[in-house]
Amino acid sequence: MPIGWFITPYKRDLADTAPSRYCAMQDADSVIRLDDGDWQETEVLHSGRIGKAIVKVRASAATLADIATMFLRLPKNALDDPLSDLSPAQRTAVRDELEDMGYTLAEIQTRFGNRIQDFTLGDVIRFAASRRQKPRFDGANIICDGVVQACRDVNDVHQTCFGDVDWTRIKSIRDTLLAEYDATLQTIRLSQRLPNLPKHERAAILALCGRAGYAFDKIKPDTFPTTGVLDNFNRADGDDGANWNSTFWGDGSPAIVSNTVWASTSASAYWSPATYGPDSEVFETIVTKQSSVRIYLFLRCVNPGASTLDCYTSVFEVSAGTDFFQIRRIDNGATTTLGANMSQEVTNGDSYGLEMIGSTLTQYYKTAGSWASLGTRTDSTYTAAGNIAHGIYNNVYRGDDFGGGTVVTVLPFKQKIISQAVNRASTY
Repeated sequence: MPIGWFITPYKRDLADTAPSRYCAMQDADSVIRLDDGDWQETEVLHSGRIGKAIVKVRASAATLADIATMFLRLPKNALDDPLSDLSPAQRTAVRDELEDMGYTLAEIQTRFGNRIQDFTLGDVIRFAASRRQKPRFDGANIICDGVVQACRDVNDVHQTCFGDVDWTRIKSIRDTLLAEYDATLQTIRLSQRLPNLPKHERAAILALCGRAGYAFDKIKPDTFPTTGVLDNFNRADGDDGANWNSTFWGDGSPAIVSNTVWASTSASAYWSPATYGPDSEVFETIVTKQSSVRIYLFLRCVNPGASTLDCYTSVFEVSAGTDFFQIRRIDNGATTTLGANMSQEVTNGDSYGLEMIGSTLTQYYKTAGSWASLGTRTDSTYTAAGNIAHGIYNNVYRGDDFGGGTVVTVLPFKQKIISQAVNRASTY
């Protein structure tokens, strides 16, 4: 299938009680998935406004043409495509779009002179993704006018939205692994089975295996979770307790009912005894769900309880169709969805979790006693340790067994034995 690059606005998620926005390419996601396609985005400069993204899309030619009626499609398809054959009108349109983002004409001329035709599509996209501004919520709107922040690297966008050749290869590896498990019924640890495969390719394979019904009891990465339950909520009805404090400015805290956690209105709380990470994880069991439920898990929380909250979050929402998860970044209390929704129907008693190692966020889901990966997102905005937390936005939801903490590194067996021997020797 062909590839297209688009400039796409962000949109407010008006169904969310929290101030949140998402890349408008999500509106075309269902059509892209019907093509067995994909998309990846990097947020770029959109000074003083809600935000823009540059999006790479793999889809059929017909779908790309339809998307081009909604969003601006860049005039070339490959990053190394030269712009030498662009018409004067096309060159002007590219320059005008860069100015609309917030780059000055002087900045554009310093980078490209007056001859943008001497450069490639990749040169233009990397310039557009050279900076952005931190968003905030002003009480009515999400505005991008804060401190300058780095954009997601264009190479990461490019490599994680696989082209046809790589996507065919990834699915072939998946099929081989599924056949191997079916033949041996032995759990396959992917990091040992394919140690030289790039991390982003292993992540894609794990998500594909999960969609095919092969959870971590069959094909697994390193262990998730690596930490235990922090609160099982097995105590008298009432306040959630001294270990919890409100996460969002203006939110109340959840409460205990029948040995589960719940809230009668919007409520969130962070686990206050410790901070964790920066490599950290968080998880919780979904005891009950009903329509209009939206629940959250948070990690790397800095300034919890204040309007300046910065962190990452996993959002679970019950849908009239298939339930779905989102991974989001929170800046000054304003949330931005990272990438597409992850479809997954949930039943009572299932669990969900979020892990962040380095700049990689992984969404996990457990059913029938086994965890699986739903996919990954990349963001490097917040790198410090912080609190973990949860949020509840419907009083029919009941949660249980909240846990998490700093990710425990699992050493290979040989390395573990050597490490233990060194530790013993150091005591003498």
